[in-house]
Amino acid sequence: MVGVARATLLRYPEVRTLMTQAANEDKQQRQEHRFQAREEELTQQVVDTIQHLRDAGKQVSVKAVGRSIHASTVCLFYYAKVSALLESAIMAQRSDNKVAQN
Repeated sequence: MVGVARATLLRYPEVRTLMTQAANEDKQQRQEHRFQAREEELTQQVVDTIQHLRDAGKQVSVKAVGRSIHASTVCLFYYAKVSALLESAIMAQRSDNKVAQN
C-alpha cells in the first residue's frame, strides 16, 4: 500500500510494532466474529431442538439437545446465550412438571 516492501518495513522497530499490533487486533476481531456467529447458530439450533422435544413430549435435557445437534455438553455451556437458554428451558420444564403433579 505504501510502495515499500514488507521486509524493508520490518527493519524499523516502530513500524514492526505497529504492524504486529494491527495484525493481532485483526485476528482478535475475526475470532470474536466467529465466536458470535457460532453462538447465534447454536442458539437457533437449540431453540429448534427444544421446540421439537417439547412437541414430541420428550424431556428437555442438555444431553438430549446435545445429541440432537451433535454438540458436546462442554460446547453448549461454552456459549453464554446457549447455556442460559438451556437452563431456562429446563427450569420451565421443571415448573411445568410440578404444576402437572399438583
